[in-house]
Amino acid sequence: ASDVYKRQDWFPDRIDFYVDGVFRKTNRNPGIPQVPMYVILNLAVGGQWPGNPDATTVFPQSMLVDYVRVYEQLAPTQQLLNPSFEDLGPNGATQNYLWTKTGNAYTFNGNARSGSRSGKLYGNFTGSPNTSRVYQEFAVVPGDVYAGATYYYNLPSDHMQGANTCSMVIEWRTGANAVISRKSVLLLNSSSEQNVYKRITSYDTAPANAAKARFLIEFSQPGMAAGAAFFDDLVFGKITCPVCPADFNQDGGIDGADVESFFVAWESGGVDADVNGDGGVDGGDVQSFFVVWQAGSC
Repeated sequence: ASDVYKRQDWFPDRIDFYVDGVFRKTNRNPGIPQVPMYVILNLAVGGQWPGNPDATTVFPQSMLVDYVRVYEQLAPTQQLLNPSFEDLGPNGATQNYLWTKTGNAYTFNGNARSGSRSGKLYGNFTGSPNTSRVYQEFAVVPGDVYAGATYYYNLPSDHMQGANTCSMVIEWRTGANAVISRKSVLLLNSSSEQNVYKRITSYDTAPANAAKARFLIEFSQPGMAAGAAFFDDLVFGKITCPVCPADFNQDGGIDGADVESFFVAWESGGVDADVNGDGGVDGGDVQSFFVVWQAGSC
């Protein structure tokens, strides 16, 4: 027997399979469930993916489960402006409006995942290593967790070639604009699948001394190879864990101090006292608060 850690990441368009932290396979088809699911643990023999047993298969077999954990991926609060490149600015002709661009970075009329436009990057054809990019910059607080995501596309008629790469980057900077660190994930290279939009998400924590974050899409052209990278429907923002209204004062415990804190906020009409989320602060919020407070959990 051997210890194996297995993980499945369920997305709207695919399920990714990992074994011992190593990506193994993606199941991408129209049958990916879009409704709540439940977990089944079993020891199955045979099937289309692993294949049926043969003379080399060892029997009997057993499966011992140490633990099962289920997590929900939290979505970041969107901070990007013009994240899908649909807005061309007041004059209707501004490339990458509200984004800072360097090199060959353009708004492309077409090849969109949503709407009618997408972002496009390609090399500068200088004969030496060069970079084209688009980015936006935001103020951050050290210790906060941020996430960036994008859909990306390798167009068959203008596909990535040679050693060209396109990456998504979260870059941390000081108040004086010095780079502290950067987290880069590869989106596209010459071997990337063509003619399909794919999505990737990256998480990172703002380090000590970070005052700014830059969220970038970067195209690297080491030589003179052709090809372009397309991207659409980008997201960047802070990850905020849901607040438990039972622990109203957020001190880690559920006790009388939470009741006091709740009524102070409720009597002043504070938006955080809208526990039932109906847009108003009234008796319904008192009832909702005491349901979770008496249960001792959320």
